[in-house]
Amino acid sequence: METVVSLYGVQPLRIGGVETFLREITVQLRERGFRHVVVFHAEPSAVAQRYLQDAGLPYEVVPALNAEGLAAARAIDDILCRHRPTVLHFSFMTLLGPIPWIARLRGVKRVFFTDQTSRLTSEIQRTSGWKRVIARILQIPVTGIMCVSKMNRRMGVERGVFPGSRTFVLYNGSELPSVQRAPELSEKFRRRFQISPDALVVAVLCWMIPEKGISDLLDAAQAVLARSSNAHFVIGGAGPSLEDFKAQARRLGIADKVTFTGLIENPQEEGILAACDILCQPSRWQEAFGWVISEAMGFERAVVATDVGGIPEVVEHGVTGLLCPPSQPPALAETLTTLLADPVRRKRMGIAGRQRAIENFDLTRKVSELLVYYGVPPAKATAATPAKASRRVPEGAERA
Repeated sequence: METVVSLYGVQPLRIGGVETFLREITVQLRERGFRHVVVFHAEPSAVAQRYLQDAGLPYEVVPALNAEGLAAARAIDDILCRHRPTVLHFSFMTLLGPIPWIARLRGVKRVFFTDQTSRLTSEIQRTSGWKRVIARILQIPVTGIMCVSKMNRRMGVERGVFPGSRTFVLYNGSELPSVQRAPELSEKFRRRFQISPDALVVAVLCWMIPEKGISDLLDAAQAVLARSSNAHFVIGGAGPSLEDFKAQARRLGIADKVTFTGLIENPQEEGILAACDILCQPSRWQEAFGWVISEAMGFERAVVATDVGGIPEVVEHGVTGLLCPPSQPPALAETLTTLLADPVRRKRMGIAGRQRAIENFDLTRKVSELLVYYGVPPAKATAATPAKASRRVPEGAERA
């Protein structure tokens, strides 16, 4: 049985984009007679463990995965020696390291890297000549570099780090929830956090760090609440700046209208996405993609987000949501107030968002497109499920 090894320099803490993506890869590879092994650098949380194990996904924890120098090289070499994969795919790690060459020396046929990097600035500083030469040498064994947005591809190629001919755009995929369950999930979430059934909820779900723009959202919330007394803000997630944001809400005098949930282990099932009227992503930095946006769109939720990074590739301004400038709370407040006051427009945007998620970010389709790059043949057709014709270049996985 051929094996695909995925190296992910993350610690799975919830059932989110990474976890659902890896699980779907496992399922589709198994259907095609392949084995999938995932390696993390830290132990998954209990809920993430159960989720991965329920799919029969064998994973390992190798703390040295994100180390530097000889320790990391030895750890990766040991993984490849034990599993002998034909395909190696690594992400949330550095591209400019020994992994591709170790893979080549151990007989791996195809090596892929996915760039999920969110950046502090949109300015492109071209890498110096000698660094570009080193980068190209390190990448000789790399079969393909997957970028989760056109923005990421442009940044990498124009900086001179990514080889344009082997760099592709392959958007992240999200599970498409049952819209029919949304009222039930919404009621459960609002009851759990004592939020009125009649409140208009603006929700954000992210890691609690300054770059995510939560401080801007709280400043905007004060202005929104002055005009929309029925509004309520839900801030989901954990992280180092959580207590600072709670203190800011108290200083602004809006703590009774802001609910901090802490870590949401299963956003779809716990109902935060179903319970919101608007999903907000007020990021300051250049987001690589915006996974939670595509998840909310699956629930037919309108989106308000900042016009940064890959977000405009996910949100179609004026159709599935509204975009506004980053780090400008007055503009964010005006955008939120306008959309909160227009339920018909929110509904229309939500329906359009669901359709956009189906067409562009469906998890099953995105994984199928990735397996084309792996060289994995399609699953054998059955009477109930005819085989899909393979494509030379998967839909949505373009070079430019």
